[in-house]
Amino acid sequence: MFQEQTEAINLSLSMTIYFKLFAEDEFLIKLGAISHDEDGNLRPTAAGILMFGNEHEIVRIFPHYFLDYQEHFDPGIRWTDRFISSSGEWSGNLLDFFFKAYSKMIQNPSIKTPFKLEGMRSCH
Repeated sequence: MFQEQTEAINLSLSMTIYFKLFAEDEFLIKLGAISHDEDGNLRPTAAGILMFGNEHEIVRIFPHYFLDYQEHFDPGIRWTDRFISSSGEWSGNLLDFFFKAYSKMIQNPSIKTPFKLEGMRSCH
């Protein structure tokens, strides 16, 4: 598990270094999170709202948006762990969902998966 956490930290650091190469607006444009509208003003894109927005902002644009992470380890229990985008306890966006789910997967040795996670990529 230490290796996975180290690789996640290294990825975060490399993204931070990449981010520092550009002005904030330029970086967000390169990510596709913002773009210029017809008047030349910077506005968030659908991708930017989904990745970085808050759940209440996302559902105004995407009314059926709902993320649901569930762990099922005991057949007698509906689910053993769960978090959803509409709980209000976290942002509910895709980026935070990814990191919450990834953290659950690497910290729980009882998750049986057909692949092994190394950093942010799967190794079969």
